[in-house]
Amino acid sequence: MEIKEFYTPETLEEAISILSLAPEQSRVVAGGTDLLPQFRRGEIRADFLIDLTRVDELKFIAEDEKHVRIGSGTTVQELAEADLIKKWFRVLAEAAASLGSLQVRNRGTIGGNLGRSSPAADCVCALVALNAMLVLKSREGQRDVLVRDFLVGPGRNVARPDEIITEIAIRKPQGPCGSKFIKIGGRKALVLAIVSAGAYLEVGQGGEIDQCGLGLGSAGPKTVWPEAVPDLLIGKVLNRATLEAVIEKVGEAASPISDVRGSAEYRKAMVPVLARRALLAAACEAGIEVV
Repeated sequence: MEIKEFYTPETLEEAISILSLAPEQSRVVAGGTDLLPQFRRGEIRADFLIDLTRVDELKFIAEDEKHVRIGSGTTVQELAEADLIKKWFRVLAEAAASLGSLQVRNRGTIGGNLGRSSPAADCVCALVALNAMLVLKSREGQRDVLVRDFLVGPGRNVARPDEIITEIAIRKPQGPCGSKFIKIGGRKALVLAIVSAGAYLEVGQGGEIDQCGLGLGSAGPKTVWPEAVPDLLIGKVLNRATLEAVIEKVGEAASPISDVRGSAEYRKAMVPVLARRALLAAACEAGIEVV
């Protein structure tokens, strides 16, 4: 690992300014739990590292009238413990709590988890289910991008080299809601997901589904968003028939690979199982009886 310069800005403006000088030769580091091991293994290279750990304006969990906003410098453990996240978005709190070890969660950040863009990333799976939006900032201005549209493939996303992820915004529910994160791993802790699923349901005044989302981890080259799910659920009452129609489409959306953690065939078989469990758990929390 050969780094020419290591910068520790204390403001976002300073970090963006430094990055703009040589974006193609620079890397932004947050917790460094993934990036630094990649450097040591020679998988990535950069002349300049910009460490964001002193940029306090990126560390927050707050709410306004319509959204819960999360600074990209918020640690994964802070997400797992935050009462505001547990109140509105259990799926994200559960995903955060399942990520790595306590040491990794205390160091790793939600911005870093997004920037890494792993198809197995637990928090990303939950954010896709929640229809979350992220904010990218550079000297050129600001871009708002849906998390599901931010992802391109394994380790790839739409961020330009001069952009920094600054926050994530999640719409607050307007009615009863429920969510759930489930994953299968090779052991009970400290494991990347063989398959994971995050589900979110929000109920309208008439008992119909008003908003919904589903994210599938390790089920394709990026976190999978089954596009047919909202069309099948929104405006309808969730019952066994609609649930089975959804699960059929979920199975069709999955295109997993085989690796050291599991075969494509096993993943393909387990995706509908986890999706059904997550949706039923979310429905139960939202007060929906699926009959």
